[in-house]
Amino acid sequence: MKKLLFALLFLATTAFAGGELLVSTQSITPKIVPKEAIGIPILKLTFTAKNEDITIEKLVFQRTGLSNSQDVKSIRATGKNVYSRSFPILTNDTATIHFFGNFIIPAGTTETITVTANLDVQGMGRTIALNLIEIVSSASNNALDVAQQSEEKITQASSFETKAIEIEKIPFTPSRLRLERWQKLGRFRLRNQESKSIELDTLYLKNDGVGAFSDVFHDLILTSNNKIVSHMAIGSKKTARFSFFTGTTIDAQSDRLLEVWGKIKRNKSTYSVDFDIQNEDVISK
Repeated sequence: MKKLLFALLFLATTAFAGGELLVSTQSITPKIVPKEAIGIPILKLTFTAKNEDITIEKLVFQRTGLSNSQDVKSIRATGKNVYSRSFPILTNDTATIHFFGNFIIPAGTTETITVTANLDVQGMGRTIALNLIEIVSSASNNALDVAQQSEEKITQASSFETKAIEIEKIPFTPSRLRLERWQKLGRFRLRNQESKSIELDTLYLKNDGVGAFSDVFHDLILTSNNKIVSHMAIGSKKTARFSFFTGTTIDAQSDRLLEVWGKIKRNKSTYSVDFDIQNEDVISK
C-alpha cells in the first residue's frame, strides 16, 4: 500500500508541474569604471517562460574573478517591468536579489533584466564577474545557459573619456527645503562644443552638503524644458548616478539647461543640499 501511494503522489506532482524557465546570461561589464562607480552594468539576464506563467522569487549570484568581496559593494536588478533594491555582497561572495512585487513572466514571452553593481575597485587589472548560481521560481525546470558568463578585466579611472561637453554651474539655492514634496534643488547647463550632436548617457552628481543621499532623498530626477529626461537617480553616499532616457541629445554647438528635482525625506537628521558637478561627470554615447 505504501509503495502504491508513493507512485500516485509522484504522478500527480509531475502532471501539474509543466512550466519551464529558460535563462541565458551575458557579461556586459565595461573595461573602465569611474571612482564613484555607481550602477555599473555587470550582467544581462534573459528569461523565457514556456508552457505556463513563471514567477521568479529570487536570484542568487556569486562574485568571481581576480578581486575580492570589498570590490563590489552591492548589486541590484532592473528591467522593463521589474526592479529590486540594492543587496550587499556577503562575506561568502554571494548576494541574493529579491524583487519588489511579483516578477512574473507570462507563458511564451521573454523578459530581460540588467544586474548593476556599486563598485569600489582598488587598483588596476582587476576582473569582476557575477555568476548566477541559483534561481528560485515556480518552474518545474530552470534551464540555465552558462556559456556566456565571463570575467572582464576592469580598471578604475578618475573619469571616463568624454566628448567635448562643457558644464556651466548656475547658482541656485532653494528658499527653503520642503519635506516629502517635489521641488527644484539645482540647475546647470551643458554645452556641446562638437560639430555634431551628442547623445547623453550618464551623469554623476555630488552633494557637498550634509548627509548621504540615502539619508536625505527619496528620489532625484533631471528635467529639461519642463520634461523629465532621466530615470530616478541611484545614490551611494555623497554621489548620485543619473541615466538619461534614450534620445536625450544636445545639438552641435548648442547647450541644454538641466534642473535637478528631488523629494527630501522627513527625518530628524541635519542635512543640507549643495550639488557639485565637474566636466568629467557627464558621459555621452
